Amino acid sequence: MEGLSPSLGGRVEEVRRSARLERARELLPRLLVLGLVAVLWALGVKQLFASAPTVEMPADLEARSDRALEAFAVDFARAYLSYDPARPQLFERWLSRYVPAGMDPDAGRLAPPKARGVLFAQVVQNQEALAGGRMVVVEAQLTTSSAPVYLAVPARRTEGEGLALAGYPAFVGAPSVDEEAALPLSEAVDAPELEQLAERVVTNYLARAHANLEADLAPEAEVAVPEASLRVERLADLTWAGEQASGAVLATVEARDQAGASYTLTYELGTDYRGGRPVVLWIETVPTST
Repeated sequence: MEGLSPSLGGRVEEVRRSARLERARELLPRLLVLGLVAVLWALGVKQLFASAPTVEMPADLEARSDRALEAFAVDFARAYLSYDPARPQLFERWLSRYVPAGMDPDAGRLAPPKARGVLFAQVVQNQEALAGGRMVVVEAQLTTSSAPVYLAVPARRTEGEGLALAGYPAFVGAPSVDEEAALPLSEAVDAPELEQLAERVVTNYLARAHANLEADLAPEAEVAVPEASLRVERLADLTWAGEQASGAVLATVEARDQAGASYTLTYELGTDYRGGRPVVLWIETVPTST
């Protein structure tokens, strides 16, 4: 290079720079691709080791579906409302197993002078208690009165997930019933094939005619027929249970039992079309569902 003239040397240097620039331009797309692959790989590894998202049940819904807590409240109500002066120790021992430390041994109850039992008891309300836990209202029919009583039982889950009273119970009124309420409006079904299907299915369902009923059921349908049979006299009404796209209809029928009593009954039927004809997917309930 020492023998080159200054002008020639400058041109050679310019050619070298141009060559390096071209090689860089050629490598740039490849480098960008490699960089993108590295980023995607890093994100993939991060996602691989990241914990899977969890779907949590709303706390209030989970508490309201705590059947063990509700059963605990019903059992306590039975023990609290029952008594037999001929066997006081038995009933006191029955009640004491529900009483937590710090509460009167008899849960604050002064036993009645006469025997009293509980014919039936059931949960009618379950709502959050501001003091903690749940307020479970139990309806109980006593042997000593014609009208039921309603006992609000404060119950909770302990830190060890056990069941316990959260305080003394309280006698309360019945849940509110809106006597002015009207039936919700629904759209009439204008499809003769669905009307015929509904009347046929409910008739066979209430008559316990298994073979005839199965002819109108989808293969995957799960149905449990009533224990006592009824005779359908007519299909009184057929409306959509919601949007028509759901396929669910409400079939109202007039039926009579073997004793001669007459009933107006409404059944929700899930329907679908298979092979060009309508079939039923369920009748009122799915027996295997909770």
